[in-house]
Amino acid sequence: MENADLLKAIIGFLLGALSSYVGLYWKVKKELQAQYDKELRAERLKVYAALWKQLQPRAKYSRPDRVTASSLKKMSVDLRQWYFEVGGLFMSERTRDDYFALQDELVEKISASQDHLDCELSDKDFEALRKKGRRLRTATTIDVGSRNKPLIGDDASA
Repeated sequence: MENADLLKAIIGFLLGALSSYVGLYWKVKKELQAQYDKELRAERLKVYAALWKQLQPRAKYSRPDRVTASSLKKMSVDLRQWYFEVGGLFMSERTRDDYFALQDELVEKISASQDHLDCELSDKDFEALRKKGRRLRTATTIDVGSRNKPLIGDDASA
């Protein structure tokens, strides 16, 4: 009977050790993921602020005086520079897709106006660009969670 008790004790010990290892592994993994998410969000907040400034001329209200193919070309180049030098590395897949959709729309409008670079864009073309810019801005807010309700301390309902 002693061998059976010893075997039970060894099995119990091994199961306890395995359970402790799995629990510790899971806890450490979750802590590392949380730290990574926190750092990524902080970096995104920094780099997306610069992107927002670049998208300002394509906002819905207080449209700039003139939007031309020349100004769109400058915007496209500035966005490309931001992508490779500042923030492209931090984009989620959705945000990156919306960034490229905006760039594609810019290229389309520039190409269509190639012979008239200083002519003002039509309201319809401006609206198409504005919507692509809005989608990109919305994607950035999802990435950083800036439009989410606070988890604690929301006094708006009081």
